[in-house]
Amino acid sequence: EKKYLIEIDKILIWFKIDAFFWIGDIETCDQKKLDKIIIKLKKIAALCGCTEITVNASQGTILDKYFSSLATLKATSPVGFVSFNNDLELKNLKYTSADFDTF
Repeated sequence: EKKYLIEIDKILIWFKIDAFFWIGDIETCDQKKLDKIIIKLKKIAALCGCTEITVNASQGTILDKYFSSLATLKATSPVGFVSFNNDLELKNLKYTSADFDTF
């Protein structure tokens, strides 16, 4: 599957399109700019025949907080980790759709 990188209002967005419009990641920006970007992404998704935009993000991240304010979130697949040493605190790991090998 092809993935695309687009710049909207000087913010990079990584996405792919299959049956849905998937946002892999969005460069960090303020909420006002993100509001404008989402409006434009909705138009792009509609032109591509997608009726939904799908985003996966770790709880508590900027994207999670933003999309939580727009819609009721659906439960997603859990992410599992195996620690081979104690140097890394796994609770601090955060991810987006682009981090999954299926993106």
